[in-house]
Order: sequence, then C-alpha cells, then structure tokens
Amino acid sequence: MNNDVHYRMRQMARIIKLGFRIYHEPRHWTRPKLAKHFGVNKDTIQRDIDLLREMGIEIVVRGKQGYEIVSGFEIFTGDTPNRKGEKCDKHSLH
Repeated sequence: MNNDVHYRMRQMARIIKLGFRIYHEPRHWTRPKLAKHFGVNKDTIQRDIDLLREMGIEIVVRGKQGYEIVSGFEIFTGDTPNRKGEKCDKHSLH
C-alpha cells in the first residue's frame, strides 16, 4: 500500500476512536485533550470533528467541559459492549 492509503487508514481509525471517546465520556474530552491523546495537533482534531458532523453526527462543545454527542445514531460493532457492559450487535449512540 502507498503512503496515502496508510494515512487514510490511520485517519479513519482515529476518527472512529474519537467518536467513541466523546460518546462514552461526554463533556470530558476537549480539543487539547484529544490532540494530546491521539498525538496530533488541535487543528487535526477540529477537522476530524468536522468530518463526523458532515456524516450527520451532531457534536457540540460545552465550553471548557468538552465535546458531547447530542444526536442518536447506530454503529454495528459485533461484540462491542454497550454502556451497561452487555454485548450487542447494534450499538445505539444517543
């Protein structure tokens, strides 16, 4: 694979992980915290957030409290546990 494909794969993985972090810990993750966690700059995090929003995921920032997902959507994750720790085929994010 060429470098562009590797970059896109890393980007997609980061965006998915970013969405899960915001969902599972609403108002905890600020742009600086996310940038440090993922080893990228704050502008990269903003672009990732913008991409998630373009996909229809409503993400808001609550001042210094951090990001929160306010619209519901579903991700099919196989055996990913839901918020209660139960395994499910469909993970609903509300």
